[in-house]
Amino acid sequence: MEAPDQPLGLDAEIEEHLYRIASEALHNVVKHARADRAAVSVTTEAGIMRVTVSDDGVGFDPEATYAGHLGLSTMAQRAEAIGAVLTITSAPGTATVVLLSFSGEPV
Repeated sequence: MEAPDQPLGLDAEIEEHLYRIASEALHNVVKHARADRAAVSVTTEAGIMRVTVSDDGVGFDPEATYAGHLGLSTMAQRAEAIGAVLTITSAPGTATVVLLSFSGEPV
């Protein structure tokens, strides 16, 4: 885990959405990735906050639909609700990176 030492001064509702997205990404690592390692970083630069969850697992096709699995769509809905951009980079046999970019204003 890598993050600023000081609170970021976010609205509680936005903070909860960010937390829930990161939490779901970590849940997916534990449940599906068969990863040895996972990392979470929170960075801010030029007014943009980035929350990154990455792993060294087996990957997946983020464009595919998985019956009964709502985690990815829930993450996307939460990101949209706060005007953030959610990017998921993965492929079968490769690591996965979930990146959430938030500027504090609708993107």
